Amino acid sequence: MWPVDPQELMALQLELAAAATESWRPPVDPSVAACWVSFPRGLTGRGGPGDPAWTAAVTMHRGRVVARHEQRGAAGAAYGPGLLALRLGPMCEAAVRALRPLPDMVLVDAT
Repeated sequence: MWPVDPQELMALQLELAAAATESWRPPVDPSVAACWVSFPRGLTGRGGPGDPAWTAAVTMHRGRVVARHEQRGAAGAAYGPGLLALRLGPMCEAAVRALRPLPDMVLVDAT
């Protein structure tokens, strides 16, 4: 479940930053997915909730595309520095979860 407002997201970010984690080791022969959300040209300002968007996710394994998914959607929130999960997170999650087979790793735009 995604946070619904900036305060909830910031609290979750602080909780995750403070969490103790074990070192992650990738699988020997991983499949890797990437996800991107794009907005149409011509919008003005920093972006608002409900802006139309297109999301794409693709999985590669051994240099071959093994799965892909594209979908239309809408931004979940306005743009806010450090808060892109509110705007893009649900769209990226839906696109990645639609990939079959599910990837071992996912790369996302984290600017």
